[in-house]
Amino acid sequence: MSSLRESIDALVAVGVQAGLSESAIRREAMDFAAAIAEVAPQAAPDWAGALDSPPDGLDALHTAFFDAASRGRKYRVAATSLLAELLASGAAKAGEYAVALTEVASAAASLGEPSIRVTANAAGAAASQLQAAQPTGPAPRIGDSMPSWPATPGMPPIWPTPTLTPIPRFDAPTNPAARPTRTPACQLTARVGRLRPAQPRQHLRPKPRPRSRPGRSRSCSPSSTR
Repeated sequence: MSSLRESIDALVAVGVQAGLSESAIRREAMDFAAAIAEVAPQAAPDWAGALDSPPDGLDALHTAFFDAASRGRKYRVAATSLLAELLASGAAKAGEYAVALTEVASAAASLGEPSIRVTANAAGAAASQLQAAQPTGPAPRIGDSMPSWPATPGMPPIWPTPTLTPIPRFDAPTNPAARPTRTPACQLTARVGRLRPAQPRQHLRPKPRPRSRPGRSRSCSPSSTR
């Protein structure tokens, strides 16, 4: 008998006492386990060991395994359908059923060749079931470096949110001597009147070229006039 089969049998015992169908519990538990172990090599044969009637042939076995995994992937981040049904009806066994689902997740993590990813899938799926059953816990006490909530076992601790220091309020100075004084408009007008206007820039005119005398060509030299 595999540990997965044992954990599912324990889940069935709790679910039947809560009024659930045994066949529905087993089918949903197998989907839940397949979704956790789907990335583990050689997990399909170990998973099939928990079935009452495993499929014949390797191809049929893998088809059944991955079909179950596709149906159960949503349970890695949310409560299973049967757990949600118990929570909606206010059943007293809802919390115990969620804890039994964590045992199924732990057994699914050992199927095939376990890996870090499979372990993460199992931890996330188990935490999702517990968080659905107990969504809130006691509020943390002031002064604790790490609060005790959420009170659900298996959930990672949450560090407190840092408190930002408020920005100091800017108040106008109450001392009249410290207040900036304003210059009267008449004084500003007097100061502006004392300012001298800028002198206009004088532009220099280019000197005219000397005019040549009439009858003499500049291009002619004295030797050429002989």
